[in-house]
Amino acid sequence: MTPDPKTPGAAPPPRRRPFARLGVALFAGAGLVLALYLIARTGFADVGETFARAGWGIALILVYDVIMLAAAGLAWWAIMRPLWRGSPLLFIKLRWLREAINNLLPVAQVGGEVVGARLLTTYGPPARLAIAGIVADKTIEALGQFVFTLIGFALFLGHSREGQLDSGLGLGILIAAPLLLAFVGLQNSRAFAAFERLLVSLARRMHWSALGQVEGMHAALVAIYRQPPGVGGGFLFHMTAWISGAGQVWLALHLMGFPITFRDALILESLSQAARSAAFLIPGGLGAQEGALLLIGAAIGLPADYALALSLIKRTGQIVFGIPMLASWPFLKRRQLAAD
Repeated sequence: MTPDPKTPGAAPPPRRRPFARLGVALFAGAGLVLALYLIARTGFADVGETFARAGWGIALILVYDVIMLAAAGLAWWAIMRPLWRGSPLLFIKLRWLREAINNLLPVAQVGGEVVGARLLTTYGPPARLAIAGIVADKTIEALGQFVFTLIGFALFLGHSREGQLDSGLGLGILIAAPLLLAFVGLQNSRAFAAFERLLVSLARRMHWSALGQVEGMHAALVAIYRQPPGVGGGFLFHMTAWISGAGQVWLALHLMGFPITFRDALILESLSQAARSAAFLIPGGLGAQEGALLLIGAAIGLPADYALALSLIKRTGQIVFGIPMLASWPFLKRRQLAAD
């Protein structure tokens, strides 16, 4: 029997967050307008013609999306494996859903992680471990991306004559490095444990059962980081995914008729992905991805129509692989409701 929310002691209904949703919608709208403006300024016809040059080769380009999704899913599996032995295919499937939500729905680029953690609990691991696994996975992924960005920036310094752009990118890396290291250190500190206790206390006062599931997360997170094979395996799989992204850029531009070296492809992919990650509040990185590819592409001699056509190819993969996964989401949610 469902308790009446008006009766004493009953848990209040979930609070709506209209302002948060409005903020995300505004970011999404602004990003979409920027992306369309950049394409319009270059010329819809020119960008479309360049995109069409890839022809049926787009099917080959999309193979890289499969590789990247699989590698990212296996990274999550490797991180969790020392403490919970789930199927690798399960983690690939849920990672696929995480990406679909982050790329195609009007949520900040971490919404998929919340869904992924909740769905994972329906397959066996306790909530605290599922949440800790997501936090560790995103942290190790960010560390891999930082290394990938450093490699791209080092190659860019030897290539570019854009001193102002070099300085801007270098400043961004200098700001990101201590923040990332501090975040990693915080996860293993007593301060993080105190923050967890604060959240649990808040959950009890507000009768927010979902928030209360973080209890024990810090201990689970520390246990994950004390398993070097899992952490090392996760890092290697994530690096495989990042480098595969550079391979996709190389192949796409070759098929569109603008062959570049793998070094230039790595520069373009690493620095543009860093810009997209920095704009994580914008759903799907709308506008940020297009602007970064234009800016970095111009610095290495890539024409604007090729840079924007490359962005469209990337978004094609997100749509082709994302829509089927979003269509299966309701069936996955039924399992979650059954578990609850």
